[in-house]
Amino acid sequence: MERAPDPEDRRRNIVTITAEGRRRLAELDRLLARAQDEFLAPLPPADRERLVDLLTRLADHHAAPSGRRPPEPG
Repeated sequence: MERAPDPEDRRRNIVTITAEGRRRLAELDRLLARAQDEFLAPLPPADRERLVDLLTRLADHHAAPSGRRPPEPG
């Protein structure tokens, strides 16, 4: 990660990911995908998709500010 002052607003910093950070992120993405595949192995692809959809809806619901809920799909 690199941090530098914002030339337009010196109160802010601009944070950018470095090449090493991108490589590390890609490796973590691969590890996460492998862990998910192992954990969800007993489920057929359609069930995996449904589970991810349901969990995403729950997370979106609870992450929304009070009184503002994301629209229902479909």
